[in-house]
Amino acid sequence: MQVLPFGEDLGGAISRNLQKIDQTVIDTFTNDIYNNRHTSSNLHEPLYNQYYNAFKKQAEAGYGKTFDKADTLEELEMTSKMKENLSRFAAGKQQILTASLERALYDANGQKLSKQDFDKAAAPILRQYNKNFYRTEADTIRNLTIAAKEWQDIKDSEYLYPNLRYETVGDDRVRDEHWALDGVIRPVSDPFWKTHFPPNGWNCRCVTIQTDDEPTELPEVVPQNAKGFNQNVGETGELFGDDHPYFQMPPATKDKMFQDAEKSRAKENRDNIKNLAKEKFVDSKIELEIPNLEDKVAVTGKDIKNMIAHFHDSPAIKDELIAHLDLIAPKMTFIQTAPNNDPAKPYVTKFLYYLFSMNGKEFYLNIQMLIEGGVERAKLYAINHILR
Repeated sequence: MQVLPFGEDLGGAISRNLQKIDQTVIDTFTNDIYNNRHTSSNLHEPLYNQYYNAFKKQAEAGYGKTFDKADTLEELEMTSKMKENLSRFAAGKQQILTASLERALYDANGQKLSKQDFDKAAAPILRQYNKNFYRTEADTIRNLTIAAKEWQDIKDSEYLYPNLRYETVGDDRVRDEHWALDGVIRPVSDPFWKTHFPPNGWNCRCVTIQTDDEPTELPEVVPQNAKGFNQNVGETGELFGDDHPYFQMPPATKDKMFQDAEKSRAKENRDNIKNLAKEKFVDSKIELEIPNLEDKVAVTGKDIKNMIAHFHDSPAIKDELIAHLDLIAPKMTFIQTAPNNDPAKPYVTKFLYYLFSMNGKEFYLNIQMLIEGGVERAKLYAINHILR
């Protein structure tokens, strides 16, 4: 039997170790709102970075390792999805906080408050989002990534214990919706666990126990989860679903917000990616096995720098792939060969294009074939979002 370690003691430890939001960042944030330098249609990068970095640390603590170094392709795909989801969650959190503060800018007659009165009106809102909600979100994020790791263990031992039992803590704090599921036993493969694998709510302390006991019937009416908790993070990589309140904004605002967040986390992590890639490919001299190429391909420091510099509309994920080329290269699909039409580069004989997909997005690896000393060799050139 396996029990998910969700509980009050763990939650308390998380809150004590949670990074506080920098007051200087908060002061700049509120001043920018008051002086119309920041609106709910835009990303406030300093506050977003505070949220994202803090939530990522909690997620890594629950998962048991850094998200920046994956050992397998499956792990890379899972952690990449979780980072993207956390990035959007952090962006959505600062957007809804901004919108709340914008509403606090004016009195009942539509007159703009003085700065002093605005600060007084903003104080309880900031306390709610940056203390109360913030602690609960951090606790839940860590528990969700514990659940993601646990789900992988459950799948590995499914042949021994094919069923799961849902259990509450059994005290007077258990919510009615979870009491209704207490004792339910369903096969690991049952669709029920796609939506109700705990934690399936804020500060949920419920557990699953792997068992070979016979399955039971589900309640006649299966309780609905809180918004944002209708997925199994161990399968989807999504900690919070699309119905979470932080994701409810006009489509154009959402697209811009998430894209700006993607750019921001790519920028913040760029030096780390360079160091990880250099350590692996330059210092440790790990070479790539690429389909359709007889010889392994070396990765130079200049290759890493050039690939990071090339544009992709999902720059953070693209940079993650650069640091894990050894995992993705053997799985890439060869797409086409293209001639070199640039007379300024006569040493380039042709270009090879390979496709790899991650998080539902396409990434095209562009390889130059060069002639050096009468010998043809492959050189990594770029990762693009379209064929060039």
